[in-house]
Amino acid sequence: MRTRSQMQRWKELEENHQVQWDSLQQKLYLQWQEMEQRHRRESLELEKRYPNSWLEEEAMRHLEVCGRRYQCLQKELETDLEKESDKALLEQQRLQQGPTQEDGGGGRKAGGEQRCGSDEERTSRVDSWQPGQLRKRRHEQLWEGPEQLGEEPRQLQKGLRQPREGLEQLVEGPEQPDLGDGHCPGEAAQ
Repeated sequence: MRTRSQMQRWKELEENHQVQWDSLQQKLYLQWQEMEQRHRRESLELEKRYPNSWLEEEAMRHLEVCGRRYQCLQKELETDLEKESDKALLEQQRLQQGPTQEDGGGGRKAGGEQRCGSDEERTSRVDSWQPGQLRKRRHEQLWEGPEQLGEEPRQLQKGLRQPREGLEQLVEGPEQPDLGDGHCPGEAAQ
């Protein structure tokens, strides 16, 4: 519960706040009136200095400039459209006439490159080809690889065994003794 002194203090603050708020509103209102009067005086001076006829002349001059720019842009656009339509017409005529001498006829491309077969053969090859064939062929090649490479480790293992047999022969020594006369073993009988 608030005491009587607190209630009195709250009332004084509220009244003080209301007084300050009213004075601020009055001050802002006076400033706004002053600015509005200044704006009216400046607008009257401008109207006296620059009559409406001058503004109308400036507006008409601006419209004329914009009209000329629009006409120039319209002419440029029409010219571009005519050029594009001419290009499209020539391209359509060239496609309707078919391959010309510059293309080298039906069997050669431009530059003399020979085509492989006729159009029907190329079409049949393309129609018979399926997208999965190339992927399947590559898959089979990948699986064929390990079987072919499987022989190489066996050959390497055999090659490692041969030096071991040679070492055993060196340890056991030669079967026929050397005669010491410069002949190899086995030549003494001859």
